[in-house]
Amino acid sequence: MKKVCYKFLFTLVIFTICGFTTTMQAAEQPVIVKLLKTSFAEADHLDIQIPAKAQRIYDHFLKENRDSNQRTLGKKTYNVAGTIIIETVTQYWVNGAWVNAYKDIEVYDEANLTVLLSYEGYFWENGAWLKEATTTFSYANGLLMEMLLRILENGVWYDFMKMTNEYSGNTLIYIYTEMDLMATGTLEYVSKNELYYDGNKFLIKQENYNWAGTEWTEYSEITYTNNAQGQLLEEVLEIVAGGMSFPSEKILYTYTAMGYSATTTRQNYDIVSSSWMNMDKLTNTYNGSGQLIEELFQDWAGAVWLNIHLIRSLYSGDQTSEILYLFWSGSAWENDSRDTYTWSGGVLVQILVELWLNGAWENDERYLISAPATSVSEEEIIPADFTLSNYPNPFNPETTINYSLPHDAAITLVIFDTQGRIISKLISRRFTEAGSHNIQWNGRNDEGNRVSSGVYFYRLYGAGFTKTGQCLLLK
Repeated sequence: MKKVCYKFLFTLVIFTICGFTTTMQAAEQPVIVKLLKTSFAEADHLDIQIPAKAQRIYDHFLKENRDSNQRTLGKKTYNVAGTIIIETVTQYWVNGAWVNAYKDIEVYDEANLTVLLSYEGYFWENGAWLKEATTTFSYANGLLMEMLLRILENGVWYDFMKMTNEYSGNTLIYIYTEMDLMATGTLEYVSKNELYYDGNKFLIKQENYNWAGTEWTEYSEITYTNNAQGQLLEEVLEIVAGGMSFPSEKILYTYTAMGYSATTTRQNYDIVSSSWMNMDKLTNTYNGSGQLIEELFQDWAGAVWLNIHLIRSLYSGDQTSEILYLFWSGSAWENDSRDTYTWSGGVLVQILVELWLNGAWENDERYLISAPATSVSEEEIIPADFTLSNYPNPFNPETTINYSLPHDAAITLVIFDTQGRIISKLISRRFTEAGSHNIQWNGRNDEGNRVSSGVYFYRLYGAGFTKTGQCLLLK
């Protein structure tokens, strides 16, 4: 199904294995995807064969993360005892009828639809749903500490993969990955990722290590270049061998005036010419409301960019109505497949996937989205402008910072002192939906230490806007 639509994304997965939020207040969906990318990239590096069940979980989250920019899960769904449960059933079109294939159940924090608490995966067999995989998340002080993936193999459950995070204050510095590759019941270290940051708490370097049985051996490192707003401009991957580093791949990023991703260009290092050579490029186009309407994938042919694939998105208000996947025939764009979205009361209930065959659309598969719940929460009112405030003010020991967004945006929220030094980064490049939000500051810096009393500033920026507020901490 849609073999063309994730070609570029899967290529980037092997190279782009981090881009972590430096202050992870919870296991947000994009962060989870990046954790999975890290683990699966390590497995690819070591030529580890990933079980199909684990790979399906990864594919599920990767697909959902791409669609999150288009609100495929709606702004609100159903509440169940302090959580939000979303159930997605995947069906295939076989011999003129829909046949169950897979079911995915995700449990989110009621206060934030992007915060995933657990996941269960099922497959359909002999008229019943059978559980095949689970993922659980552990926290401490609001930080994601561990992600555990369990799968069922030959009737026996076992821990297939565990990722453990270590922090300095609220800043992620180590990621450890363990796997049970032979289903022996014992997890063994596979990789370690060490992260470095600049004075603004922007990620600037990642070192990647393999476990050699008795010690960690570095095999690659990635350096990151950011602009003043914290947007990623460049990633450079170098291979480490014999104590030396060798350039391998590079990714370049550009942005629109509103702060949205404009282009992503991947390059390889050519040893013969000692220069970087283009490989492929993704170009995004947005409408006046900031909605992504086209994604153009191109390959470099030595002198010009050649069209490969195109994804076009249509909307009804702020809801995705259709995504059309096309391929370049050499002279024109041709249909490949399309997704049609069905909404009910502001909630996505179905995605129908069709293939273009013999000049007509034919059913391929569909996703039925529901929630085993009893009530529906009210639709959120979208504000007309950006707002920023805090209460109480003055405060001791903590204050709540309230902010509103008139449209979806990748935002950053920092605390800095009267000398302009960043004290704490509460939010870093987090994709946030339009609406009213809040976050607490407990009067501590990113190392977890209490700061002295006095005047502090909080600044919210992203997507072409900046707002600053002032607060007074009393002791």
